[in-house]
Amino acid sequence: MLTLNSHGSLDPGEAALTLLVTVFGTLSVVFTADLISHLVAHDRLMTAAELRHAAATTFEACH
Repeated sequence: MLTLNSHGSLDPGEAALTLLVTVFGTLSVVFTADLISHLVAHDRLMTAAELRHAAATTFEACH
């Protein structure tokens, strides 16, 4: 709220863009964390099937 008040009025387009950037950033961080945790736990990169599964479970959260 402090940030919104410091910028004055915010039109709906700016608010939607801010929300879109925030959601995309959060999903990107979750996907990256999944990749890193898999690498640490299994000491190898994901297979193609595991990568598809990770992407599907991360980005299905948008629906």
